[in-house]
Amino acid sequence: MIGHVSKGASFFHCISYCLEDKIKLTEEMKQQLAQADHLQHKDRAEVLEYNLCFGDKYELAEQFRDVMKLSKQVGIPVLHLSLRLAPEENLTRNQWIEIAREAAKEFGVADHQYIAVLHKDTKQPHIHVRP
Repeated sequence: MIGHVSKGASFFHCISYCLEDKIKLTEEMKQQLAQADHLQHKDRAEVLEYNLCFGDKYELAEQFRDVMKLSKQVGIPVLHLSLRLAPEENLTRNQWIEIAREAAKEFGVADHQYIAVLHKDTKQPHIHVRP
């Protein structure tokens, strides 16, 4: 498992990236890529879990902003974890969910809002955990 941690300031942009197809690809390009590499470029994101939040990207961003306002200590509000498998590894959906939960625990956000999203458009499947 290979992990990456990043921080940012925009809940909306981070959530949009996690939930939506790549905006630079037209529908035709998605179809062509899917035929060429046998990956899922259209509807690439599958939400594995909502924890203490729900809704579309607008509702989620608003909920995250509302919770952020409860603390004056928040400097950089967006934490973004991504985890991908090594090339020879495969996991079931339930195993991905368990990994997302364990990552949330390790980063101390298991009792807070987060979404876990599986992306299916790369050779190494990967998840995004957006606390």
